[in-house]
Amino acid sequence: MNNSCTIASSPTAGTLLPMANQALHDCIDQVCDGNGGVTTQLNGNDTPVSTPCNTGTCNGATPTQTPIPLTMPPTACGGGTCDGMGACVGCLANADCGLDTECKHFICNKAIAGGTCETHPVADGTPLASQMAGDCKLVVCDGNGLSKSNVDITDVPVDNNTCTDDKCSADGMPSNPIIVDRACMANGVCSGTGTCVGCNTDAQCDSAHNTECRKNTCLNNTAALPPVRNWERRSLLRRQAIARPSSATAWGAPRLRSLFWTCLTITKPAPLTAAMPMARLQIHLTALGSCVSKTAGGGATAAEPA
Repeated sequence: MNNSCTIASSPTAGTLLPMANQALHDCIDQVCDGNGGVTTQLNGNDTPVSTPCNTGTCNGATPTQTPIPLTMPPTACGGGTCDGMGACVGCLANADCGLDTECKHFICNKAIAGGTCETHPVADGTPLASQMAGDCKLVVCDGNGLSKSNVDITDVPVDNNTCTDDKCSADGMPSNPIIVDRACMANGVCSGTGTCVGCNTDAQCDSAHNTECRKNTCLNNTAALPPVRNWERRSLLRRQAIARPSSATAWGAPRLRSLFWTCLTITKPAPLTAAMPMARLQIHLTALGSCVSKTAGGGATAAEPA
């Protein structure tokens, strides 16, 4: 028959059809069969679109979603966590919901489908484990998941100094005020600089036993010339092993023998000699706390301190 239609040519088998004739992510391609018809062939790269909790794969000509295995930490998905079975859930464990603090705990409530994260604040006033000693403060939870500082007047600043008080003010300010004249150590008192000294004033040097010839004074916070009472002096005299001079000439005057014993109980004098000038002798004895005067015969007398 003249002027009839016939196939002039046929594309080679396996020739891809245009994209307009293809279905995407279906694991197959539409191709020519070589006889003018259309057939399909497998395409393992034409995978389905993956999801946050699944990986798109091809199982032959079948598109498949393969769940992402459960990992630690779990894979995050939109507002939740992948459960290892392909589903995106709110949480799997408490740690999925956040990092706990001393004032806030995170809980995964699995009673609700898919798991739901909940925040549980610690009760108001609960002390934190870590505190700064001696700052007059107590750090506690505020009941809303955060912390705050409260005044704690029992958290005093301890400086281990007897001469200071360890105090907290009503508004939580630490201080160590010095307490002058407070007793410290053995027979000491506290000075204005917070140290333990022998005295601060002359009155603390047993001034009740002062005489015209002996004054107890406070020198550089040290008691000068500690008082020696009569009964203590006599007791010392009885225990002395030093022999008295055998003659008056050894001392220049008979009465100086008793003066030597009186002064010895206070401080040990330098050796006295008969040749010592009177002026020098008078200064020497006065320094010991005894009254010295010249007699009509040129000798020296002394009055024993009280």
